[in-house]
Amino acid sequence: MLALFIVLNRTEYLKDVLKAVEDMGLSCTVIDSISANQYINFYSPNTFASYNVPVVVGSMSMADDDSGIIYNKTLIMLVEDEEKAQQAMETVESVVGDMARPGTGIMFYVPVVKAVGK
Repeated sequence: MLALFIVLNRTEYLKDVLKAVEDMGLSCTVIDSISANQYINFYSPNTFASYNVPVVVGSMSMADDDSGIIYNKTLIMLVEDEEKAQQAMETVESVVGDMARPGTGIMFYVPVVKAVGK
């Protein structure tokens, strides 16, 4: 079993990617995410955000704020084998285009030693 991670910077493709992997019989978890570089730059000592302003849960999903932060979506799914992982990656690229293009995102998979639950 493998865990496939897709960090999608081009979030306008999210619904189409979710539909495409669902059509493959896969389900996934979607997490709002931000790159460490974006986070560090936004929370530097010279910004308003560094003054212990509370963050409201769920606010990361508002990608069109005025902060200048670029949010992305991280998709995580379990797949049976490497062939299925490769198929899923090809399916994602058929939707978003070449993931090697800067600013598009990244995909990778890693072995899962043990998984419990559904």
